[in-house]
Amino acid sequence: MKRFSKFLSGWLTVWLVGLLPGVAWCEWKVAEVTPSGEVKAESSSGEASPAVGSKVEIFFVIEGLGEKARKATGKVSNSEKSSFLIKLDAEGQTGEVAPGDLVALLESGDTPGMADGAATPSTSVPDPKPEPGSSAMTPSPPSPAPPSAEAEEYFQKGRKFYKGDGVEQDYAEALTWFQRAAELDHPSAQNYLGVMYYSGQGVQKDVEKANEWYLKSAELGHSFAQNNLGKKYLYGIGIEKDYQKAAWWIGLSAEQGNIEAIGNLGYLYRRGFGVERDIDKAIELMNQAVEKGEKTAMYNLGIVYENGDGVPEDLAKASSLYKQAAAKDLDMGIHKLAECYLDGKGVEKDAQKAEELFLKAAKANYTASQLKLGYLYFNGLSGFKKDRVAGYAWTFVAANNGSATAKKNLEAFASRMSGAEVASAQAMAQTLMK
Repeated sequence: MKRFSKFLSGWLTVWLVGLLPGVAWCEWKVAEVTPSGEVKAESSSGEASPAVGSKVEIFFVIEGLGEKARKATGKVSNSEKSSFLIKLDAEGQTGEVAPGDLVALLESGDTPGMADGAATPSTSVPDPKPEPGSSAMTPSPPSPAPPSAEAEEYFQKGRKFYKGDGVEQDYAEALTWFQRAAELDHPSAQNYLGVMYYSGQGVQKDVEKANEWYLKSAELGHSFAQNNLGKKYLYGIGIEKDYQKAAWWIGLSAEQGNIEAIGNLGYLYRRGFGVERDIDKAIELMNQAVEKGEKTAMYNLGIVYENGDGVPEDLAKASSLYKQAAAKDLDMGIHKLAECYLDGKGVEKDAQKAEELFLKAAKANYTASQLKLGYLYFNGLSGFKKDRVAGYAWTFVAANNGSATAKKNLEAFASRMSGAEVASAQAMAQTLMK
C-alpha cells in the first residue's frame, strides 16, 4: 500500500511505499540524509516508527528541479519510539539528484525554486508532463487524522438513508447526515456529497459544488473521489479541462488499486492525455481492469483492437470485449456491439440484433444510439424498416440532448415530411423523452 508523506525540513517530498500498514496518513521530518545513503526520519505527528526490516521505496523531490528526482529503495535498519533509520540499497537507485546533493542543499538552505520565507513547495503539476505517481508530482498534503467516531456515526446514518438499508430511501435525509460527517473531514461522506451534487440526488444539481467535495475527499486520500475528480478534469466537467491534473488524480486512485481508475489510466496512456502516449502500458493497464470485470476498460480495450491501435486489428476480440461491456449494461458497449452487428464486424451481420441493441442504449438516453436510430429509421438503411416518423422522433431526442448533428438532420428531415408527419413525430419524441 502506498502512502504519501511530506518531509517538513528542506522542503522535500518523499513517497513511502508499504511503510506503515494500517495508518491512513502520516507525516515525518527529515532529521538527516547522509552521503552514504541513510535517511533518518523523526515522527512529527506521534505515529509509531515502522518495524526493522520494513521495505521502503522513496522518491526524493526537490522543488524547482522538476523531474530531476532520485528514487531509492531500502529497509528500515533501526527503529526507535519516534524515529527510524533507512538504509538505502546499493542498487535500484535512479535519477539525477544523489543523497549527497540533498545534504548540501539542506545544509545551505538554498533550495532551488523556493521564494524567500516559503514553507512548503507549490502543489501545481509541473511541465513537462510527469508520469502519474512519479516524484515530479506533488499533491496537497492529506490530513493524517482518521475520521472521528462521531463522523463515522453520521456517515453510517447517511449511507443507510442513501441505500435504503433498513429504512426508506431518502436522499435528502442522507444528504443531511453526509453533510455533518463531511464537515468533520470524513472522506467517504465528502465523496458521497460529490456524487449527490453531481447527480442531483436530494439536492439541486451543482457540478462545481460536486467538484469541491471531490477535491476535499481526494486530498484525504479517498480513491473513488480521486478517480471522480480526475474524470472531471479529463472532460472539463464543472472545471477547466486539465489533462495533467486528470492523470495525476486518476494515477493516485489507480495506485490504491481502484479498478476503474486503473482502466482510466490505461485510456490516458492510449490517448497521451497528461502522460506520454504508451500503447503497451495502456493495454497492460486496461487488461488488468478487464480481468477484474471493469466495464469501461472492456469498451476502451475493444476500441484498441477494433482500430488496430498498436496491436494487429482483431474485430472478433473487439466485438467480444464490447459484448462483455454490454452485458454489464454499459451504454457505450451496447452501442458499439450494435454497430458490430450492423456492419458484421467480428460477428455475423444481424440487423434485428443491431436494432434491439441500439434501442436499448437509446432508451437509456445514450445520444449516439438515438442519432444512429434516427438516421437508419428515416432512410430505411441496413435492413431497418423505413419509418420517417420514428426516425425524426429519435433524432429530435438526440438533438434535445445537445447533438449538433441531430439538429442539422432535423432540418433536412423536416423538409421531406408533411406537417402532419412532423407533428406526429414530435409527439412521439415527447413520449420517448418521458
